[in-house]
Amino acid sequence: MGVDARILGCTFSSMLLFGGVSWSNPGFGFVPTDEVALQGPVFTQEPTNLVFPLDSEDRTLRLVCEVQGHPKPVTRWRVNGTLLDEAQDYRYRVQDRDLIVTSPDRVRDVGTFQCEATNSVGTILSREAVLQFACES
Repeated sequence: MGVDARILGCTFSSMLLFGGVSWSNPGFGFVPTDEVALQGPVFTQEPTNLVFPLDSEDRTLRLVCEVQGHPKPVTRWRVNGTLLDEAQDYRYRVQDRDLIVTSPDRVRDVGTFQCEATNSVGTILSREAVLQFACES
């Protein structure tokens, strides 16, 4: 256990532990060390192309988006390049960052989907996942 201190222009540096949280002194004042270790968003799984069978009994589809970063990234979805507003269409909902589409429609839903992840470090956009519809043979 140590103490960071600045006395008359001299710097004594080490780590300080309070209540199980480590703190460092990158300048004046103490900040939690996990705030120092920032990481921009990074996808661990991006959405993939889907072909949804028109005669499927399953009436939902899921586009997966897994991302990590510090602070924890916030995700949003783009449909054909436009940010998705879940309030505008009840068929779309985000669940654990994945996009769930209920009762997919071959006219309204065909196109590209992308996951956008943002934190204080930056913003990234996933590859495009193309959604198509087809008849099962």
